[in-house]
Amino acid sequence: SFSDPWKLVNYFSGKLVNDFASMGYSLDFSRQFTTGDVEYNKFVEWQFHKYEEKGYFKQAGYPILYCVRDKNAVGEDDIKDADTVPVEVQKFVAFKFALQGSDAFVVSCTLRPDTAFGITNMFVNPCEQYAEISIESQQGKWKEKWIVSRKAAEKLSHQGNKINLLREFLGEELVCKKCVSPVGKVVPILPSSFVKADHASGFVHGVPSDAPFDWVAIEEMKKDEKLLHNYPELRGQLDAITPVSLIELEGYGEFPAKDLVEKMKIANTREKDKLEKATAQLYKEEFYKGRLKPVNGKFAGMSVVEAKDKIA
Repeated sequence: SFSDPWKLVNYFSGKLVNDFASMGYSLDFSRQFTTGDVEYNKFVEWQFHKYEEKGYFKQAGYPILYCVRDKNAVGEDDIKDADTVPVEVQKFVAFKFALQGSDAFVVSCTLRPDTAFGITNMFVNPCEQYAEISIESQQGKWKEKWIVSRKAAEKLSHQGNKINLLREFLGEELVCKKCVSPVGKVVPILPSSFVKADHASGFVHGVPSDAPFDWVAIEEMKKDEKLLHNYPELRGQLDAITPVSLIELEGYGEFPAKDLVEKMKIANTREKDKLEKATAQLYKEEFYKGRLKPVNGKFAGMSVVEAKDKIA
């Protein structure tokens, strides 16, 4: 009978009333309503109209949890296992890298825009599907060609953008090519299986100085003879990568990611639990205690907290 939503509401609201009564709460149980009652809904409508009349809010776009199948906003209660595995809206900053020999941008996403000046490379998953798309803003103010994962293109189409799929290809096509970072540095595109196509844009830019995953991935590649054989240009590109000392952090040296990886004895990218723990620890410490070094240009001397939004 719980397939009827009202049966569900009435059953559990009755249980709650019994619990409150058994605990001795001083409530007037003769006055009860639910948020599904017509009277309650009319009251909420009245409130919203009053707020609007007084200019307290305006209608605009906002990121929400959304079901593409049912074409409807959803809450955690609507999502399978969301009570034990929380689902949340994450806000990423997209960085556009001009792909050399193309008029398209490779787009990576990050939660750490404050590390922009330390980017040494781009990571792509050679086995995943990627897409070149034409993307236009909802207002038509700009139109560009982007390269993102096929799954990312689908997500972008639900975020107020006009998307046109130009072509699909495997990430392997981009390996060893070069692109230009937002701060003007030419960087290579490296292959890595730790990049997830369904996570943000499907690309990860490398900041080995301050990202444990990136430090370990690059060091691991240098020793992978099979990988180096498959991509002859890769050896030279890896040897040319020089980490940038970005953030001053008490208790760490020039490259905090290296220090933490060595301290936790992390040997390869398969040790995901240890890498995630190291990442969470370092990001937290840098966020609250880190200060940007001179290499960050006009942002030098700022705390990481302050620099994140300004650099973004």
